[in-house]
Amino acid sequence: MVLVPGLLHGRLGATPVRRGALRIGTIGAGNIGGSVGLKWAEAGHELFFSSRNPAELTDLVQRAGTRARAGLPAEAAAFGDIVLIAVPYAALPQVGRDYESLLRGKVVIDCANPYPGRDGPMATEALQKGSGVASAEYLPGVRLVR
Repeated sequence: MVLVPGLLHGRLGATPVRRGALRIGTIGAGNIGGSVGLKWAEAGHELFFSSRNPAELTDLVQRAGTRARAGLPAEAAAFGDIVLIAVPYAALPQVGRDYESLLRGKVVIDCANPYPGRDGPMATEALQKGSGVASAEYLPGVRLVR
């Protein structure tokens, strides 16, 4: 897909030029996963939103359009050529363990940041070694984007 300048920066008048839709799964469909996913759907990509409670994603899927659906995180990990992980940082180790085989070799976008007050001691450790290094350890075998 080619983007007309300004689309990523939110300027008005920029429109995507669709050359090939990507299949994108989101693990987490809250403020970040939902918002980014809607922009990707608007750009013409296929979206699979996921949550531990996918029945709560009906409105989000309707807003995203006919190329979107919802289900469980394992389904999103299997579906996407690209997978956005949009969960609290403390959940990242479990996501990595649960879906390692489904994520291996894929482009995985990790948008979580470690906050010790929310995520506990693992966040302090991640900050000490660098969150990118820690995320790579939690998500072995992926093509990590942070």
